[in-house]
Order: sequence, then structure tokens, then C-alpha cells
Amino acid sequence: MASPQGMLTMALTVVLLAIPSLTYEETLNVRSTSTNTSCPTHPCHTLSEYAQDPGQYFNESNLTLQFLPGNHTLDVNLTIMRVHQLEILGNTSVLVPSRVECSFAVGLAFRNITRVKVNGLVFVSCGRSQISHGNHFTTYYGLHLQSVRMTEIIDCTFQDGYGSALGVADTLLVFRGNNNFLNNCRMCSNGKCDFWGR
Repeated sequence: MASPQGMLTMALTVVLLAIPSLTYEETLNVRSTSTNTSCPTHPCHTLSEYAQDPGQYFNESNLTLQFLPGNHTLDVNLTIMRVHQLEILGNTSVLVPSRVECSFAVGLAFRNITRVKVNGLVFVSCGRSQISHGNHFTTYYGLHLQSVRMTEIIDCTFQDGYGSALGVADTLLVFRGNNNFLNNCRMCSNGKCDFWGR
């Protein structure tokens, strides 16, 4: 006959085995300045701070970036890749959505992701530069989507971009709500273009 301690151990083992495995998901808050201390939870950094070490922060299979109120700046290229689902949420509780203002030749890229949703953001002056496939000219994309199974752009604005607002490759792109494209392709030689795909 098992001792009381052994019976307790067996009971705990049965209970632990009955708990289903959890799906890991993380929400990262994005504050507008490094001195802003009004973050509801942590981690909470500026967009540029996250971009300095994306491998450390963007490593969950399901990831949400929640932008806090204010004007956000991005002064280094940011690439998020190999996550399952990525949701980027602007501050939708106020009439003016969150703004992401980029330094020259800086932008965002999402690669090898199953699903991306971008909701309620204004992207200003974004356009990361890259040489186009062996050719000798430079293209600029505010938001580059590559090998994303599905991307939803909802109630976003892309304005004053140095190149096309969106660069799309091997990606299904769906627009929802009210999206605006204003004065993009400031450095394009072929006139105004809001999308570039291959």
C-alpha cells in the first residue's frame, strides 16, 4: 500500500497532466519616448529601442505590438520575421491614430509570417532603401511585406513616403476600413506609386 505522501504525489501528477498546454502569446507596449513612464505593462520600449535587438523581443509565435498614444519615431530599420501571427495596433481609443515617423531611408519589413494585421496607424516619411535584384537602382518601401500568407491593412494612412508606401512580394494583401495614401514616392523616378509588387 502506498504511503500518504506517495498518494499525494500521484494525485498531483494526474492533475498536472490534465492541464492543456498553453499557447504562448506576448503583447509588447510601444511608448512614444524613452522618458514616457505611463506604460500599463512591461515590456514597454520605444519602437527604435525594440528595433535595436529584434531577436530578443520578437520571438513569440503570436505577437501583438500595442502603440500607446503619441507620436512615435523610428530611426533604424525594423524587420520582424518568422512569427506565426503579428498584430500591430494603433491607439484606436482616440480620434487621432498613433503616428510612426521614420528617419530618412528607414522603414519596416515583415517576412515569413503567416498572418499580419496592421490597424489604426499613420506612417509618415517611411521608406527603407534596398537595391532591386541585381539592378543598379534603389527602391524605397515604407512597409515591405515578403512571404506573408495574409496581411490586413485596416484604417491606416501612408504619407510622404520616400518610395512606394507598400512593397509586396509573395503576399496576399487585404484592405479594410478607410486607408489613405498621400504624397508617397517622393524619390521615385517613375512618378507616383503607392504599391510595388513582384
